[in-house]
Amino acid sequence: MRVKNHSLSYLLALSLSLTCLPDLAPVLAQTKIASAVTALEKVRTIEGITEYKLPNGMKVLLFPDSSKPTVTVNVTYLVGSRMESYGETGMAHLLEHLMFKGTPTFPNVPKVMQERGADFNATTWYDRTTYYETMPASDANLEFGLKLEADRMVNSFIQKSDLDSEMTVVRNEFEAGENNPSSILEERVFSTAYLWHNYGRSTIGARSDIENVPISRLQNFYRKYYQPDNAILVVAGNFDATKVQDLIQKYFGTLPKPTRVIENPYTEEPAQDGEREVSLRRVGQVQVLGMLYHLPQGASPDAATSQVLDHILTNSPSGRLYTALVKAQQATRISGNTYLLHDPGAYYFSAEVPKDKSLAEVKKIADTVIQAIAAKGVTEEEMKRAKLALGNADTDLFNNSQELALQLAEWTAMGDWRLFFINRDRVQKVTAADVQKLAQTYFTPVNRTLGFYYPTEKPERVAIATVADVTKVADSYVPSKDVKSGEVFDISAENLLKRSQRSKLPNGLVVTLIPKANRGETVVVDMDIYLGTADTLASKKGVNALVAAMLNRGTTKLTRQQLADQLNALNAKVSISGSANGNSSSVSIETTRPNLEATLKLVNTMLREPAFDSQEFAQIKQQSLTALDAQRTEPAARSADALAVALYQPSSLFYAGTLDERIARLKGLTLDNVKAFYKTFYGAAVGEVTVVGDFDPKVVAETLTATVGKWIASTPAQYIALSTKDLKPVAAAKSDVINIPDKPNAVFRAALPVVIKETDPQYTALEAGVYIFGGGALSSRFADRVRQKEGYSYGAGSALRTSTNSEVSTFGSYAISNNENAPKVEKAFLEELNLLISKGITPEELKRTQEALIQETKVALADDGTLASTANDLVLKGKTFQELADEEQRIRALTVDSVNAALRQYINPAMIRIVKAGDLK
Repeated sequence: MRVKNHSLSYLLALSLSLTCLPDLAPVLAQTKIASAVTALEKVRTIEGITEYKLPNGMKVLLFPDSSKPTVTVNVTYLVGSRMESYGETGMAHLLEHLMFKGTPTFPNVPKVMQERGADFNATTWYDRTTYYETMPASDANLEFGLKLEADRMVNSFIQKSDLDSEMTVVRNEFEAGENNPSSILEERVFSTAYLWHNYGRSTIGARSDIENVPISRLQNFYRKYYQPDNAILVVAGNFDATKVQDLIQKYFGTLPKPTRVIENPYTEEPAQDGEREVSLRRVGQVQVLGMLYHLPQGASPDAATSQVLDHILTNSPSGRLYTALVKAQQATRISGNTYLLHDPGAYYFSAEVPKDKSLAEVKKIADTVIQAIAAKGVTEEEMKRAKLALGNADTDLFNNSQELALQLAEWTAMGDWRLFFINRDRVQKVTAADVQKLAQTYFTPVNRTLGFYYPTEKPERVAIATVADVTKVADSYVPSKDVKSGEVFDISAENLLKRSQRSKLPNGLVVTLIPKANRGETVVVDMDIYLGTADTLASKKGVNALVAAMLNRGTTKLTRQQLADQLNALNAKVSISGSANGNSSSVSIETTRPNLEATLKLVNTMLREPAFDSQEFAQIKQQSLTALDAQRTEPAARSADALAVALYQPSSLFYAGTLDERIARLKGLTLDNVKAFYKTFYGAAVGEVTVVGDFDPKVVAETLTATVGKWIASTPAQYIALSTKDLKPVAAAKSDVINIPDKPNAVFRAALPVVIKETDPQYTALEAGVYIFGGGALSSRFADRVRQKEGYSYGAGSALRTSTNSEVSTFGSYAISNNENAPKVEKAFLEELNLLISKGITPEELKRTQEALIQETKVALADDGTLASTANDLVLKGKTFQELADEEQRIRALTVDSVNAALRQYINPAMIRIVKAGDLK
């Protein structure tokens, strides 16, 4: 068994190049000039985070966290789409892609990342561009990350041949975004709200600029902004502080300080002089309302007030807009977001509205709610709830070194990393009067952009103030918080065997306890329970998903809001979900050591004493129907559904049905059906629960015994695995087309059921072969062909998927492209697959894949949630953590011949089912 790490998206595959343009020689020469003085200068320390500065102007933040067996290297450049000129939109994002094309020292960046088992990514935003990699903690990996980032800071290949291939990939990413009407509406609202400032232009850029930007402008952009004095390095996780300082001086300290001067953009958005409108008409099933209000920048105290107001407006289930729109069934979903930016930003609210409802009425209701706050203010109960939730979110963030590293870089782009702490403290000091004043000042029609136009009798302005001196504000900050650190935890099979304790509760539920001291005393719980049998569940499809959803929405003694308040007070995140086929339900818990016992007792109440409120049921049902209806015009959903319908027998418990069948089934379900299913099938006698993190094993064992330990269903239950009888016979390959008008991005999917178990001798070899073909996120044969070489697709990949104890696995592939290139993607897929089967893999590919599979497992197990789900999976298999070591040995024992034999035995291109969906006419 190998732990699957799903954190890397197929949509990250980047092309490679091995030659350097002659005109970049001056850039390459920079690394050969050593700075006379390279010593790190300590600046300050706040809550365990220490800031340093190099003589070349580069800022460094070190955040040691020995409780995690990983280390994150993050370099953020203070450049984004805000710095782009006309004709250059999307250039920062294009350069983000080209930075993965390699350097003379690292000609294949994705490959060396993959070999380290790194979880890596890069993102571009208005004010910054961020690159990071998270790897298993070791001196070698830390040095690799620092060396790589320092090298590509000044030595990256930025050349025309790479731009020519990557341009079509980025254009395909642009087209993929065009498939989402809600996102496009937000783009249109922003472009209407910002007439002059670059915040009105999407980071992805204009299609014409993506297609036509000269390589010389990208090279100049790179030379200007990708320099040490315009960057901040954040190292977070498990590392030796002395060694990391030496390595930073070695690789970054020798980079010279540039002589050029960066001019800050000086365009300011004038005060809006009237309400603005924008409308969007595209194919789809769900209406969307968007509302934008201009706000001050992230450094302003008003930014914290806006975050509190957003929670009061949109929080589920008590938010005022949520209550007035979602609970009242005028809208199915709402969201709000304060854009925290370097320059004056915005607050954006959106609502998804069914076609049989009125957008004008929804706008009218939203107006009434917001105007009521401006006129009468908010309650102290709302303030307390909002500040507690936002405070818990900041606490949780501080316990995740990787995410905190990204956040510190984000605040640096707004002016100073200390703004993170300033904003955190400001949130807790916000008063009800502050919220009312904010609504009165900024949440007015004259300062708003939406989908309608209303003329005014006279011009009005809302002036957006700016913070004159961010450094002065930051320098006045006094740190006030101390966070408890965790232990160094070894995730080897040997240590996990020693640490883990497995037992059974009186009803038969298997318990695994893995205690370890975590930063912030965090702990996670993962519980899987199994319900019914294949015979008793045959006519119950879809019911359990609604049952589980209802368990999250109140108990016989606690309303949904009271339940949410108690969970918030415990700083606990709880999610209960149920499988569509009804055979299982899962409970996920995240909290801290002091709150674990109370949280377990509260979750037991949620499971054992559900309210089954009729209004909540109506909301869930309407939201589910709306979501299903929206899938009618979504290529990704339609193609996935078509494959599932084609592969499974209608009589199988795993056959979900066509979209129309699922909608009809859902419409026919009643609250009585949900109650009956719960009464008949729910219990915890068959299943597993794992607790990982900071806890007292004795207390947890006693609490579990006293709560779910005697909970037994009234009917028999068993885990049901996929078998060959669930599948339709496959006679020959078939390629189907689903035409969906007005969708510029097409989706390609391919699937082949394979009769092989994880326990079969050839499974590991087959998994490695499929990984070489389409795994590894950024380095595989399929992705290399359709992205690196041809430039057809922004994202492509393949994987071998299976479920625990299943007789069947599935070889699946996925890619996106514009509609015209969809047939070319299919042709390339089949050509590469046939070449893989006929010619086989190479020794170099196997060696790289072996190390990648092993390292990815280590990175995945560093996450406590993944470790808990892995422990449950091992119980279901009848295995212990020794299986992790055994799997590593099986991977290391692979040979080229064994992998090729497995591929040729199980992967038959002549039997693959293919579906393409998009505007393909």
